[in-house]
Amino acid sequence: MKKKPGLNFVITTVIGGAVFLVPLMVLIFVFGKAIGYMMLIAEPLADWLPVDTIGGVALANLLAILAVIVVSFIAGLIARHIIYSTI
Repeated sequence: MKKKPGLNFVITTVIGGAVFLVPLMVLIFVFGKAIGYMMLIAEPLADWLPVDTIGGVALANLLAILAVIVVSFIAGLIARHIIYSTI
């Protein structure tokens, strides 16, 4: 039994949309969590930095972003070590 061309188009378009949207939603979720962690890091930095200026706020955010990147890098190193040590 052959599928109708119109139905085949709809099915492949829906599957293609899902394949595109699922990773996009995962990225949005991960970035949302990273921003939440960044804010947790930036709040204590506000005590040490002069955040009454725009430069102080920007510096606190940059330091928080750097901290999230460093933690992600270390987690990647640990994951890589675990993966390659079991092979």
